Amino acid sequence: MVGASDDDCKLLIMKRFIILFDSGVIVIKHWKIHNYIQKDRYQPTIYQKEKNELAVKENKAYTECIQDVYSLDTQDRLGKDRLGNKEIECEKTPSETATAFPYDDYRTAFVECCPSLPKPQNVELWTNSRKKSLRAKRMSVEEFRDVCKKIERSDFLTGRDGKWNGCSLDWILKPANWQKIIEGNYDKHSKPTPDVKPSAPSSYDLSAYQKNAMSKPLEYRKK
Repeated sequence: MVGASDDDCKLLIMKRFIILFDSGVIVIKHWKIHNYIQKDRYQPTIYQKEKNELAVKENKAYTECIQDVYSLDTQDRLGKDRLGNKEIECEKTPSETATAFPYDDYRTAFVECCPSLPKPQNVELWTNSRKKSLRAKRMSVEEFRDVCKKIERSDFLTGRDGKWNGCSLDWILKPANWQKIIEGNYDKHSKPTPDVKPSAPSSYDLSAYQKNAMSKPLEYRKK
């Protein structure tokens, strides 16, 4: 996209005219509708990983394949398409999938409960990887909110202890980091105070020392 600004690119992503992958590869959604390559000139793409995450709809538009579908009541919102001989579930149009998974509710919970951490951008600009990681947690918005509150109480994760400031939504959603958070590895633990009885203060009164010594009977040993 020669001459396009960052705002132009963001607008195209938000309107879903292009599909952005984490690797930086961009797919023009309607390319096959308006273009044709003869078989003798066709060269397979080197980005096979990204290609395997796409499917072609009946109108020849590219669409993203949902590998890990939110399991509550969204199955009827998903359409089916085919890629070769393999049947896969593919995302429908934005209007049909707007209520499939409440990404906005999860984003709001994170922003409200973790004010110390960087605020994620609008969900229209989220990558497929982030969305998939969030769906994989399989928890309600309220359960996610509780986890966010737990994160905000941690001096380490919020950077209040000055040791690290790299925590973000993507870092939190990584499986290994998520498990440590759930298990309380980053919780703020109070140090237990030892149970030691205070000793009596020392006395430097010489007269009291002599009086105490005179009150004890003297003992003599026989040689």
